[in-house]
Amino acid sequence: MEQHIERNVTYMTGVLQQLQEYISQQTAILSGELAVQRDRWLHELSATYNNIRKDIANAIRQVVDILSRSATVLPAFAQQRVKDFVLSLPQRWVCRLF
Repeated sequence: MEQHIERNVTYMTGVLQQLQEYISQQTAILSGELAVQRDRWLHELSATYNNIRKDIANAIRQVVDILSRSATVLPAFAQQRVKDFVLSLPQRWVCRLF
């Protein structure tokens, strides 16, 4: 049972790391777009921003869904830790951006 839990935690950690890398890549794309298009019309930049924002939101939803399903086999205290970690992600990402 412990091996199954350990594999599950390792899997969830990997998924979170992939999400973190993906968000970093998307943020870099957005930063690049901002630098290149600063002189273009606002609506063009706004469309790019909205597409990336939606893409990130969808990626987060997918990962939260995966984590929710994977965490069900964990003990209650581990489920709570996963939940706390997921809920802390937005604040951590905001701190990294600014």
